[in-house]
Amino acid sequence: MRSAVLVLSTVLVAYLVQGQGLAELLPGGWERIPGGLTVISKGKSGIFGVNSADNIYKLNDDGNSWTQIRGALRQISSGSEVWGVNGAENIYRYLGDNNWEQMPGKLTNVAVSDKGHVWGINRQQQIYRWLGNRWENIP
Repeated sequence: MRSAVLVLSTVLVAYLVQGQGLAELLPGGWERIPGGLTVISKGKSGIFGVNSADNIYKLNDDGNSWTQIRGALRQISSGSEVWGVNGAENIYRYLGDNNWEQMPGKLTNVAVSDKGHVWGINRQQQIYRWLGNRWENIP
């Protein structure tokens, strides 16, 4: 069972993913919200997550329901854009309207900031930075 806590300092919101449970930190404590995810990420592009079957979801504006997005990812990151990695370590960037663009390279984890910076880690735990058209290895 994977557990993760995501803290969003810009809006002082935290989400907890534990097993298939999902909760939001409110002033009175953790409150369960609908859905079951193994990964969750929040950025300017919205709140996205994936479940244990690699299905992709986006939290709707009502904050209580999710829309499934076409595709399959193991890991996802929402910032100024949404990027993710699938089980074959292929990298994808979300174009909207259920469309994904496969990006070059292989990663196990990708992170996108709200300012558009994209970083990744591969199976050998090497760090990479996206330069807009290629990955740069950061020794």
